[in-house]
Amino acid sequence: MNTLLQKNKKQQIDVIELLTGKEALAVLADQNFQQQWDKLYTSCSWATVFQSRDFVYTWYQSYYATYLPILAIANHGDKLTGLLALAQGSNGQLVGAGDNQAEYQVWLTDKENSTNFIKQALTVLLKQFPQSEISIKFVPANTPLQWLETDLEWQRNCFRRTVMQPLLSLDKENLSQELRKKNRREKLNRLKRQGNLSFIRITDTDEFCSVLNELTIQSDFRKGAMYNKRAFEEDSCRKAFLYELFKLGLLHVTLLKVEDTIVASNVGVTGRNWVHLQGINTHSPMQAKHSPGILHFLMLGVMLAEEGIAVFDLTPGSDPYKESLATDFTHSTELVFGNMVNILNKNLKFNSIKYLKNTLPKLGIAQHQIRHMSHRAAVVKEKVKLLNRRNLFQLLKKNIQNIVKTNEVRVFCVQPAKGQHQGIPAKKNELKDLLCYIPTTTLVSKWEFLSDAMRRLETGQHVYTWQENGQLLGCAWLSESNVTRPSLNSKLELSAQAAVLSNFYCPSLSQVQLQAFIQAITTNLSTAEDRPIYAISAVANKPLYKALEALYPSLSSSSK
Repeated sequence: MNTLLQKNKKQQIDVIELLTGKEALAVLADQNFQQQWDKLYTSCSWATVFQSRDFVYTWYQSYYATYLPILAIANHGDKLTGLLALAQGSNGQLVGAGDNQAEYQVWLTDKENSTNFIKQALTVLLKQFPQSEISIKFVPANTPLQWLETDLEWQRNCFRRTVMQPLLSLDKENLSQELRKKNRREKLNRLKRQGNLSFIRITDTDEFCSVLNELTIQSDFRKGAMYNKRAFEEDSCRKAFLYELFKLGLLHVTLLKVEDTIVASNVGVTGRNWVHLQGINTHSPMQAKHSPGILHFLMLGVMLAEEGIAVFDLTPGSDPYKESLATDFTHSTELVFGNMVNILNKNLKFNSIKYLKNTLPKLGIAQHQIRHMSHRAAVVKEKVKLLNRRNLFQLLKKNIQNIVKTNEVRVFCVQPAKGQHQGIPAKKNELKDLLCYIPTTTLVSKWEFLSDAMRRLETGQHVYTWQENGQLLGCAWLSESNVTRPSLNSKLELSAQAAVLSNFYCPSLSQVQLQAFIQAITTNLSTAEDRPIYAISAVANKPLYKALEALYPSLSSSSK
């Protein structure tokens, strides 16, 4: 009887309290509360660095203008016994503190009180925010979730999805052996032949600040080309947030460099003897054929093993490179809580998509074809957005004209210029300039433009750009091999050593400006090998054709 009374007394004393906005930040500034959070975090076996006070408080401060801090806490007397850190975004929905910058989101309690705390906390939250969903993504594998298997009421109000979580166990000898394999050695040697190859860890704040801009550009370019996601362009607070995390010692930063050029990097959040693939990871598209990203990961694994780190967490997802690197797999869980109707709709949509993914391969449609169809559908959606934002009549008029006009092209013999020409700042392989593309007079979306640019750079083409005030005014592509050279479909045969300048994008330049831009490009072209250089233009592209005709002799004409 005494034991039962003590249990009931404990349940009555553990009261859930909600703190929002300035009230939440105020309690976070209290030294006693800080100590209690740190103690609870340290003792919670399923906590990750993303639930540490330093990470959450820094994120709350960095994003206070766009996210409302929400703390659900439980106290037993003067002791903090439970904590769930959330935030409300501009759409009204509740997310784990850190949102998409916190790879794992979960509540802090001891194992004994976990179920009671989270049920009570969710009940209070849904009552306080009845129109909102609560998204907790992703919950670590060892979090007690048995209550969702047995509690029918919560099952009806919860969407649950399990995702694979690949891990790289850090065995120095195994990772070193991977680097010694023939194909890895060959790629390393090719990089070394370009200059001094170095793998370094950044620990100095000023040095991190000096490379952060380049890393964000590489990241936005690659993610923009692959997924139409440019996190740093779309989120003005992201860079400053990472800088604050670095100062707190929560980031592990490494670079792979050839001379002074960064060819791969990783900025990972670190804590509790793990490093997570959450922050920034990049590699130069110009070096893609040497797989600098994979080489960097293997070198990083060796370094982490030497530093005593237990696991490099590759984070949830089924990316092929993650599966190839992983030595172990666990799982994590996405949870969404809300009203029964919304959760039912979410489950129906998820199960329908899952059914299609499982059924289509049985009908002869392979997974890669499904991904291609999904990608094309997303691209079409982007084009629809362009049509909604632009003058439909002008866009259609221009693109129809381009279709019906003759495909006759001309080849011009380029003579490399000397010196600067009217101050045109033409740059070579500048990713920052390519990110300034704005589809004002074309139906080519930014996603398509970046995807095409990445493919060209990865296959060895070079790009020359002119950008001013954040707008890409012009670009042109230089092909130095038969593989990447545009086809003329004519009897004309160009020398195997010839370089070809083509695929100009100069939507608003006059003929005079085009001439200046072309001469600025040719100033940068190498003539050490005395190779022939040609430029190609469609006759229908009047400004470009006239500009090239005014500068260089025509070699011949052809029709595609």
